[in-house]
Parts: sequence; C-alpha cells; structure tokens
Amino acid sequence: MSLIAKSRENFEAFLLLKEHGATRKDYNFYAPAIHCCYYSCFQKMVHILKEYFTDEYERVNTKESNSHSLLISTFTDCYSNGFAENSSRVNRYLKQLKALRQRSDYGDVMVSEQEMNKASEYLANFNKIIKEDIKL
Repeated sequence: MSLIAKSRENFEAFLLLKEHGATRKDYNFYAPAIHCCYYSCFQKMVHILKEYFTDEYERVNTKESNSHSLLISTFTDCYSNGFAENSSRVNRYLKQLKALRQRSDYGDVMVSEQEMNKASEYLANFNKIIKEDIKL
C-alpha cells in the first residue's frame, strides 16, 4: 500500500474520530484523531520526499537516523528549494501537528476541543499548500 493511500486512510480516520468528538464525559476521541491527523500529513510528506527528493530521502532514511524531526527538517530544506515562499509555513504546520500528536499520544491529559480544532486547521493548511504547490 502506498504512503499516499495510507495518508488518505489516516485523513478519513481523522474525520470519523473528530466527528465523534466528546461523546462521553470521561473520554473523547480527540487524541486518536490528532494522531491520525499528524500521520496523514507525515505520510504525505514522506511520499513527497521519496518521489521528488529521492537522494535526500535515502540519505536520512536509515535505521540510525530515522526520526520524524530529521525527516521534517530534510523535507523543509528540500521544499524550500522549489517552493521557498511556503516552506516555512509547511514546516510550522508539521511541527505544530507533531507537538499536538506527542501531547495527545504521551501526555496524561485529555485533549481539548480547542486543540482538536487547531490540528484540523493545521491539516487543512498543510494540504492546501501541498495541493497548490505539488498538485497532490
């Protein structure tokens, strides 16, 4: 299965989980929704790296150096060469989503509706830029 297909699946899962939102007082579906939101963007980013910036992707995608931060940094550097005006925004959205995902996955907190809305906004903005720049 391609990363683009996985990205779409995570996007659809995000929408379903977001829709269910806070269905109960003691828990909600926002944490897994944010997880899916982040991975939808991350998988699309990795796909772009693999397809358009193959050498850079192969250089950083090793067992020793395979980290999300390194992949995001490499993607942003590569993206700035072709789409300089949007690269800082793409970087910011990915980092903000990553921070929300880490908090929602590992924090001993209940994710708020406000955080869910922020994640949704970052996802929409990221996808809009990628669609405009790369037609993906």
